[in-house]
Amino acid sequence: MLSILQSDQILQLAQAAFGKSYLNRETLLSFDASHNSKIILAEENEVVIGFSIVLTFKKEEFSKHLFIDAEQLPEEEFLGYRKMTVIKPENRGRGIGAELIRKGEAFIQKNSNTVYSSIWCNGSEGKMLDLLEKNGYHCIDKSANYWSEDSLKKQYDCVICGKPPCKCAALIYKKNLILEVQ
Repeated sequence: MLSILQSDQILQLAQAAFGKSYLNRETLLSFDASHNSKIILAEENEVVIGFSIVLTFKKEEFSKHLFIDAEQLPEEEFLGYRKMTVIKPENRGRGIGAELIRKGEAFIQKNSNTVYSSIWCNGSEGKMLDLLEKNGYHCIDKSANYWSEDSLKKQYDCVICGKPPCKCAALIYKKNLILEVQ
């Protein structure tokens, strides 16, 4: 369970990366309480310097979280989703992201052989794309205005677009985890 200090630090990092209210306290606490999600922290001296949120969903629920055509999804009961990963800019390049990805995949692999990730195309995605590709993910789709409807429904601001609707595109990445089993 997250402490109040950890929750506050995660929310500050998420707001700086994605915009106001993209991740709110209620949603963060629901991820923390669910057995189908995991919040992985990178901390130094009791300060959160990075985090990742990963989830597993039944296939029929997956389209509520990753906005892609269900026909593209593999024949699995559960699918994994890398919801978000954020690392403080001054702490990037130290292997923290790779470790967060590895730990997230270990959690997902308990229920699923496939993990997806949606990457916000807002001009700062280059490092995340490099990180995913170095860790075996490949791009399967690009979607314009990906967060438009979701931002209107949940009323969160984008760091680029400001008030809803968000007009940013998303790149959808996928990795088959079964190939990683030796």
